Amino acid sequence: DGGLYRVDDGRLARPLKMPGATGTVTALASDERGDVYAATDGRGVFVYRSGQVAEHFTFAGTAGGLRSDTVNAVFVDREGVAWFGTPRGVCRYDPRGVGVEQLSGEAEGNFIRSLYLTSRGRLLAGTNRGLFARDDAGGAWREVEEVKGKTVYSLAEDSRGLLLVGTGAGLFVGLQTETR
Repeated sequence: DGGLYRVDDGRLARPLKMPGATGTVTALASDERGDVYAATDGRGVFVYRSGQVAEHFTFAGTAGGLRSDTVNAVFVDREGVAWFGTPRGVCRYDPRGVGVEQLSGEAEGNFIRSLYLTSRGRLLAGTNRGLFARDDAGGAWREVEEVKGKTVYSLAEDSRGLLLVGTGAGLFVGLQTETR
């Protein structure tokens, strides 16, 4: 049974299913207020506040601001802006509204599989066609050449701050995402 479950007091014996017909939950994130963003496979994004559905973002409900109801990744930055990775690009939501950003001219380059904020503050997006780094100054996305054309499934950093990139072609360690 797909859905979002809550575990109280660290006990796994009696998980409580959260309200809302979420279906399969693909990614989770929370913000500093304690709101939980539940990304789904086909039903958009549910925002939970105090255990209840506070908002529900869908393609139709945001007038196309959320580019797809299939959301593979979600991330909330330090300013409270939620970023959603969809098969049609990166969408951002803040209290002033939803915005859409294209990473690539190719459709597969906009199929977002993972989002990650590095310890240096750079937002990264792993796609079906590579890794893209967002330039904070201009908001443009730049492709990371070393993994161009490879499907990027996961992103992380090790204890030394080296970037770890999990792809269909293997694990890459220490890729540089800063402008050279």
